[in-house]
Amino acid sequence: MYLKSLEVLNFKSFKGEVTVPLDRGFTAITGPNGSGKSNCGDAIQFVLGPKSNRVIRAQNSTDLIFNGGKNSKPARNCSVTLVFANPVMSNGRRRLPLDKDEIRMSRSIRLTSSNNPVTTYKLNGEDSTQKVFHRLLGAANARPDGYNIVLQGDVTSLAKMTANERRKVLDNVAGVTSYDDEIRKATKQKDMVENYLDRIGLLEKEQLERLSTLAKERHVAQKAKEVSDAIHLTNAMLLQSRYATLKNELAFHIEERQKYLTESQRLLDEHKATEKVVLELDDKIAELQNEINRLTGGETSELGQAIQALHVAIELNNDRLQEAANEEAEEAEEADVLGEQLSEANDELQAFVSSLESANDALKQALADLEEARAEEQRVREALATAGEQNEHLSEALSQAEAALEAELEQRNEAQGDVDKIAVEADLVGEQLADAQTESEEIRLALGELDIRIQDLSEEAPELDREALAGQLVDAQRAESQLSEDRTRIEVKLREAERALSLARADMEQKSGAKGLAGGASAVLQARDNHELSGIIGTVAELCAPKEAGHEVALATAIGAGMASVVVETDQDAANAIRWLAENRAGRATFLPLNKLNSSRAGGKTVMTARKEGVLGFAHEMLDYDPRIDVAVRFALRNTLIVENLSIARQYMGGTRFVTLRGDVIESGGAMVGGSKRKMNIAFGGRIQGASEVERLTAEVERCRLMEETVNEALREARTSQQAIRNKINAMVDDSYATEMRELKAEQKQVGQAHKKALAVVEGLEKKLDELRTGAQDALRALDAAERTLLRA
Repeated sequence: MYLKSLEVLNFKSFKGEVTVPLDRGFTAITGPNGSGKSNCGDAIQFVLGPKSNRVIRAQNSTDLIFNGGKNSKPARNCSVTLVFANPVMSNGRRRLPLDKDEIRMSRSIRLTSSNNPVTTYKLNGEDSTQKVFHRLLGAANARPDGYNIVLQGDVTSLAKMTANERRKVLDNVAGVTSYDDEIRKATKQKDMVENYLDRIGLLEKEQLERLSTLAKERHVAQKAKEVSDAIHLTNAMLLQSRYATLKNELAFHIEERQKYLTESQRLLDEHKATEKVVLELDDKIAELQNEINRLTGGETSELGQAIQALHVAIELNNDRLQEAANEEAEEAEEADVLGEQLSEANDELQAFVSSLESANDALKQALADLEEARAEEQRVREALATAGEQNEHLSEALSQAEAALEAELEQRNEAQGDVDKIAVEADLVGEQLADAQTESEEIRLALGELDIRIQDLSEEAPELDREALAGQLVDAQRAESQLSEDRTRIEVKLREAERALSLARADMEQKSGAKGLAGGASAVLQARDNHELSGIIGTVAELCAPKEAGHEVALATAIGAGMASVVVETDQDAANAIRWLAENRAGRATFLPLNKLNSSRAGGKTVMTARKEGVLGFAHEMLDYDPRIDVAVRFALRNTLIVENLSIARQYMGGTRFVTLRGDVIESGGAMVGGSKRKMNIAFGGRIQGASEVERLTAEVERCRLMEETVNEALREARTSQQAIRNKINAMVDDSYATEMRELKAEQKQVGQAHKKALAVVEGLEKKLDELRTGAQDALRALDAAERTLLRA
């Protein structure tokens, strides 16, 4: 495997697209100063990923983009591609674990509309990450921070290293260090797996308890079934009773109907016979009336009146007969209605007989089940009578087991406390060691600079001129007077701007409710936009957006003050930003370095709760953001679940953090926070209220400070220049060269002693860290033994 070619686009001094072939036998790149020789090496390191942009001679990522020079337009993006030849070796394998003859690794930077740099990685034209590059190169024992690339000063550094340092370098080159890292990663993964096994054990215990509860519920359900069967039996008996009653009523109605029909027929026959008799009598009466009229001479006689009375009586009898006929018709209609009711009753009788037969069958089956249940109840009662003594023994054994379990838990907690204590101490020592190593490296660089200054001084021997020096002294005195007046005016203006900035920050902090962090976050973002800080990605509120507008209140509440947290690339970027805030007195801020954040996985109970009804899901799943900041979003949200309302959250509270759609919070420990709806002063995708005014005043303060520093620097330079000119005038022929050389050598000796002390401190901290690692291993073994004992208990 070897580097086949280097393709750059708008990178540093390279305008447009440039391809540098690096075929086999290629040994060197030559050219005049400023032609881009060093930029070729910087381009290689840019793709591999340096620890800091300063390694490739840039203050921030924006400085890597072609700035246009004097006659060209500045570019908005840059990219570098490394083309590796990956031939098949004699053993049939390839150095890079990809089945391709040519591997292309690309990294590009583009500027957004707000001039924020965005970095992307591509492997063979597909999206990738820097970790994938490192993993592939690690298979070929090549690392960007190793000694595959030898920079200026590395050879001198190797020559001046101690034996221990040189051994570490050799281990690094040989790949031993990477194997140690893999071992540490594997150990960490093993601990995580053991933790997961513990969680699975807890879940299994919960499921067993759930099964026990279900068994009890099954017993209750069986009893409920027995009661239900008894109810069905009772209903069947009730229906049978109703059937008998209806049957008797039906027989009575049939008998009554038949009686009414017989009576009606008799009355009809009598009515017909009566009508015949009446007709005959009418005829006879008419004949008699005619005879009487003829004999008596009309209706005026007494006989006529008697006959008239008889006619009236006959009419009355006819009326009564008509009423009887009407009553007979009504009885006939009632008989028809009774016939229809009888038909319906017969249909209902047939249906009832069918249901009665089904009820009788169910009754027989229920009686059989009842007998079986009584037999089972008798057996259970006998078993309970004989299990009393066994329960007493089991209770005593359970009490003893619980006491033993509490003792084992106490031992396990003590072992866990020892492990945590050692881990905290190891972290502190690790931080001290990193600081000491950094200080040692800075002293070493200062020592190298002194060597260069001594070498440069040996080549200088300036000539002096009294008249020229006198003119220079007068000019310097005039410049000093003018600069003093300018400094006084700038100091007054700076104090006024700082006072206004302090008031604006206090007002912004009060409005944002971010507990003193909003001002710092706003200042950091402004410094990022002004290219004063690198590696600043943005705040959580700026980088995230809810997928649905209805979830905005819940998600903002879930993040809380974390909305103002600043996401950065590395912990070094965070340290630089914190140092910048302290130096500029710009407030405080919370930083989330992507290379060091560790978001805890959700517990088994939380994952199961997320699938319950009324639980909308994890908060981080309801946000839209760049996957690159996933670990920061998960860290800010702490496995929070979003639920519909407070009632649902209360059902599952305990061990899980919930936030309702209206912004009420239930913490995992049980604390509940809620009330009236809170106004959001930091919204997703927006700016902090008052941030614009703070940024304007901050820019004004920075401008005044820059002017003050410029004037002070110019004033110091003027005074230094005056002193130098006076010294040159007072001693035209002195041994200033030898004096300066002696001072530099004395400073070199002092720095060398400081470097030795720093190396001794680093060595002591490394020994202490090794001791802590040994103690941690012993504590972990004790913790494992306690946990195994606890599991057996």
